Amino acid sequence: MKKILYFFILFFIFSYGSEILDIYGSFEDGKLTGWEKIDGRCEYNIVEDARDGKYCLNIKANDARYFSPGIKINPDIIWDIKKSLKVSFSIKFLQRYNGYFVAFYLKGKPVGKESPVYRFYNFIIHCGEKEFDLIRKEKKLWGWNQEERLNAFDALKPDNNTFLYWIGKKVQTDSWNLKQNEWFDFEIDLKDSLNVEGRPEIPEKIDIFEVGFLNYIYNTTNWIVDNIKIKAE
Repeated sequence: MKKILYFFILFFIFSYGSEILDIYGSFEDGKLTGWEKIDGRCEYNIVEDARDGKYCLNIKANDARYFSPGIKINPDIIWDIKKSLKVSFSIKFLQRYNGYFVAFYLKGKPVGKESPVYRFYNFIIHCGEKEFDLIRKEKKLWGWNQEERLNAFDALKPDNNTFLYWIGKKVQTDSWNLKQNEWFDFEIDLKDSLNVEGRPEIPEKIDIFEVGFLNYIYNTTNWIVDNIKIKAE
């Protein structure tokens, strides 16, 4: 009986978790419903330039020095690491230069515990010679070290529980140039991170408690995101 009850609880969590990002990710009601603004110095506008549906979110800032705007949400999804957890989204850049990086990320922790926190950062762009070289190779890293430090972003410290995936090969044309005014679609499966050398010991079930987009900028940024979905197997 307990096993049956546990199954239904997990089924509800997976279903509800998928639905959360499906609904909020579409921005269908023309509002930033459920999403939290990471930095108020940035403009967050719902606009009709959508990839999927009527509305999407434009994040922009002018003459703003060294800070990290973005959006996040707390979906509370239980991920069984033996199965897929697929996330997809669409993004468009409205100018050539968007600061030092734009990334999609997830954070998780063991079910019923507060630590350790596992962080999965997926970089769509990243400026700088070394970082761009990694993007071209679509490099995946666990436990990156200080020598591989991300340019100008002190908040993302090297540690063994952080996974980096460089996904921006089709967007970034050189270390500072981006393809503009074109929608790009991405799909990421967290399960793929488990096959990368150097990963830490990870519990069988992870509570994904934060999902979002993060942008580290100097001076100016202007990009649109839409069609954010998550699907647990």
